[in-house]
Amino acid sequence: QAVGAFEAAEHLLEAEHGWYFLYFHGATAFDEVLAGFPEEASRQSDIVVFCRALQALKHGEVSLARRLLADRFGNETLEPARVLAARGRYSAEFRSFRLVMLIYEDIPLTEDLLQLAFAILADLPIESHLLRGSIHNAILEFYLRTRRFAEAEDVAERALRHYRAAGASLLAFYIS
Repeated sequence: QAVGAFEAAEHLLEAEHGWYFLYFHGATAFDEVLAGFPEEASRQSDIVVFCRALQALKHGEVSLARRLLADRFGNETLEPARVLAARGRYSAEFRSFRLVMLIYEDIPLTEDLLQLAFAILADLPIESHLLRGSIHNAILEFYLRTRRFAEAEDVAERALRHYRAAGASLLAFYIS
């Protein structure tokens, strides 16, 4: 980043788990890495926009996160049901991120959205443990909010299994 090799920096960020970098290296390192990218990187790079949107969510800036996604992917991304249903248009990673974002937006997960959330799993390779864990983690949050404890326990076990397989100790601790 210091020498302007932003594409190489993006590849390194992706190699270090992309938007999950935060959970492997901590908030300070996450903020420092993101500060090293120019502002236009959020409009040109999926990985940087996911990271900056997560950073905004963690800082309580939901509107900024929504704006970052809309600037990169279009205003229709502000409608979660459209994103989760658009398997051909949006990647499984993007749909997974959008699902996680629902937690911060405090949008209730309807049965239709819940089915769309589970459908993302079908589009992921079996070894995509971080994404699979995050989908189960997001669903867990909604089950807990609606006091569906038996279902919550099931998805918590699944999230924990995937986070452990990915070596994501902090996320596994959170689920525990």
